[in-house]
Amino acid sequence: MTAQGPQGAAALAASLRLQRPGGPRLQIELSLAVGVAVLVGPSGAGKSTTLDLLAGHQRADEGQIVLSGRTLFRRQPGEPLLDVPPEARRVGYVLQTPSLFPHLNVAANIGFGLFGVSAAQRRARVLALAQGLELTGLLTRSTQTLSGGERQRVALARALAPQPQALLLDEPMSAVDLA
Repeated sequence: MTAQGPQGAAALAASLRLQRPGGPRLQIELSLAVGVAVLVGPSGAGKSTTLDLLAGHQRADEGQIVLSGRTLFRRQPGEPLLDVPPEARRVGYVLQTPSLFPHLNVAANIGFGLFGVSAAQRRARVLALAQGLELTGLLTRSTQTLSGGERQRVALARALAPQPQALLLDEPMSAVDLA
């Protein structure tokens, strides 16, 4: 699978190889500049697997991932493994099916990844995201009472809260209303 972003210096570059259990070998070559890039292909082509690899939720058999000049993953024969854990990659990720914490309300879900900030800064960031994604009326609600579209927007707000350097979206608008 190969993807090319807008012209310019690569903000996200990856060259990865993965043998999927019971499936074909996946070869990924990405060189994406700052901006929006879309990964398109048929079902089963490896789009979600590619996002999982970039986010650090799966590990490639071989290759490397570089984000804004920082190596996040490198596995080469004869070299030590470099694998930055997902929480330290500065990569936001919204899964195809949003995974929210059922024991936390909407506000706590959005603010979950905000470490090292004051309570006032956390509240301000959560409120700003809630306003931008039309979630302010839902902040005290349980995530279990949300519609599919509301859950998707909460997951997006949570991914944006720590201000990631890259944002990966796996079919993020599938449950969101057109408006």
